[in-house]
Amino acid sequence: EPIETDIVKSNVKENDIVVDIGANIGYYTLLMGKLGANVSSYEPEPQNFELLQSNVILNNFSSNVNLYNKAVSNFNGTSKLILSEHSTGQHKLDSNRFGKRSIDVEVIKLDLEKIDFAKIDVEGTELHVLEGMKKLPNKMLIEFNSINLKESGKNHDDFFHFIEKYTIKEVSKNGLTDPDYDALIKNKMATNLFLY
Repeated sequence: EPIETDIVKSNVKENDIVVDIGANIGYYTLLMGKLGANVSSYEPEPQNFELLQSNVILNNFSSNVNLYNKAVSNFNGTSKLILSEHSTGQHKLDSNRFGKRSIDVEVIKLDLEKIDFAKIDVEGTELHVLEGMKKLPNKMLIEFNSINLKESGKNHDDFFHFIEKYTIKEVSKNGLTDPDYDALIKNKMATNLFLY
């Protein structure tokens, strides 16, 4: 994800308060850690989390990176994480078209007073994450997929209404472009958006 990587490099500064939600094994966590930001990283799936921990320790980022083996949403409690049969990056809270097996995971709302930058990739529950935040991030890289969103009980109108105060750019092969909302909504693949 070269364009996403450039977005992070040019928007995350030393000592920034940043979050990686749906951290998987930690590509963005390590990238933000390397930039000297204070990173809080959330990954609910135990095997991904173990690799995330190993990667942070191997790269000596333990002093500025905090790891949480939890999911983030709009409530505090527990939930089922449905495990994807296809990819370790497609596990999802509550419902998942890619799997039937599940594990119980702890779920939290983010109550941080300030977030300079967030990377959010949670397979369709992105709006739940935003709804649960005490303070919305100043800037964020967030995944959008209307099918995953619908599966999570939300729709694209709710999503775009919630983020309307931001300038929204679509991450495309050609860099950052103005979103073609009709194409975005019809696209079966996930698209990354940059909000600032």
